[in-house]
Amino acid sequence: MLKFYHIYVTGECPYCVEAVKILNESGYEYALTFMDKSPELRTLMKKKYKWDTVPIIVECTISGEEKLIGGCSDLKELFPELCDQEGSDTDEDGCDIDGSGACGL
Repeated sequence: MLKFYHIYVTGECPYCVEAVKILNESGYEYALTFMDKSPELRTLMKKKYKWDTVPIIVECTISGEEKLIGGCSDLKELFPELCDQEGSDTDEDGCDIDGSGACGL
């Protein structure tokens, strides 16, 4: 394993579910962190990666380097062969990370 993905999610976000499904099908290893019970972690990840929605998807190397991939639509660009093209013309990428919006968190 030269690289893996770390995905930060909330349990009610449909974009998070879709991103996890894509990673399952990709064959890459990944770590999954649920942030439902930790508003402090959500705030920290939002600031660290400068990303306002979940999922937050990060590519990690075994040497500890990290590269922000972004959200679900960004992951789809990495793995287009794994994605259903129907409905792909949406510009939606994720759910509000603070729980105030898109997924009613």
